[in-house]
This record gives sequence, C-alpha cells and structure tokens, in this order.
Amino acid sequence: KACEQVMEEKLDLAIVNAEQTAIDKCNLHIIDTEDLLFCVSKDHPLAGQSTILMNMLNNEPLILFNTDSVQVMTLTRQFKAAGVNPHIILNTSQITTLINMIKAEPIGAFLYRSMVETYPDIIGIPVFPSIEQRIGVIWRKGKYQNAITEKVIKYLKKRDSECYFVPTHIFIITLVKKMCKTTLADCFHKCFPLFLNLIIYV
Repeated sequence: KACEQVMEEKLDLAIVNAEQTAIDKCNLHIIDTEDLLFCVSKDHPLAGQSTILMNMLNNEPLILFNTDSVQVMTLTRQFKAAGVNPHIILNTSQITTLINMIKAEPIGAFLYRSMVETYPDIIGIPVFPSIEQRIGVIWRKGKYQNAITEKVIKYLKKRDSECYFVPTHIFIITLVKKMCKTTLADCFHKCFPLFLNLIIYV
C-alpha cells in the first residue's frame, strides 16, 4: 500500500517493511533491521522454550496481522517451507487486540523484538532460523523532492555517516523534532498519527 501511494504521489515518504516485492520501484534507505519473535503469555505451554522451530507450531493457535501485511506474507512462506499448517484464529491490524488475546488465551503471535520489549507480560521466543525484516524509508524515483523531503533524506544519510543506532520509534521522534524545531512534548503529538499509519505498512 505504501509503495503504491508513494508512486501515485499521495505520499512523499513512507516508513515501510522493506521485504515487499514492489520495493524496487522506489528509492529505499534502510534504517533498521528487526527480527520476529514468537510471543506468548507466561502461562502458555511453549513459554519455557528457548527457541521455536516452525514445525513446533503445526496446528498451534495463532493470531496474525492482516493477510495483506508483508510480515504475514513472509510467515506464510516460512510455514509452507516447513510443511506447517498453522491454526490461525484471527487476522487483525489492531496491536491492542493482539496483545490482549495473547495475555488471555493460550495463543501465540509474531512481533518485532523492539515491540516485545514494551510488554513485560509477554514472552518473546527467538525463532530458528531467524526471520529478519528490514525497515526502511521510501520515496519516489526520478521526482523533484520538496524541501521537507530533501531534509529528511539528508538527515538519513547523515545519520548513517555518524554510525550510531537508535530504535526506529526513537529515530522517528528525533527526526520530527529536528525538522520541526519543536519541544519533545509537541513532537510526541506530531508523531502519534504517524505511528498509527506505520502499523498498516510495517
């Protein structure tokens, strides 16, 4: 969806999961790499596992993101390669719904590692082989960029040259703060709608 909106000039920039097939139609700058963890409640039968193999999830109740999400497309390929028939209870785009179901039911889900760290009641178990997803910023090829877009691209390149890492959500807040020259409190207000849109694309 994000690639299409950038190509149609509905968006100047988008932060996306870079594993989608249409990504080569846009300019892409990778800002992070996230691995997926299998997530369950502390009472789940698999909670004590140090590593999850895909074949351990055959007929295991799962809740996944919407079927058109890049993450789910990646997982579908992994399940197929392992000969696994997942028991998908629900597909949703709502993080709150997903987290609440994990806490209340013997059900599992896949979340990015950085997301799991914000939910102490959830156990995140590494998957083997690991499933890594690149997160990047895209913009349209061969198009004159407005001043704000140019500023974002310049900041991205400067960030890489300084060779330091911050989580993606902190990077977004820092970026908006630098661009808008605003207070941190105002910055959170500016970023909040952005986070809601990011859920769709990532």
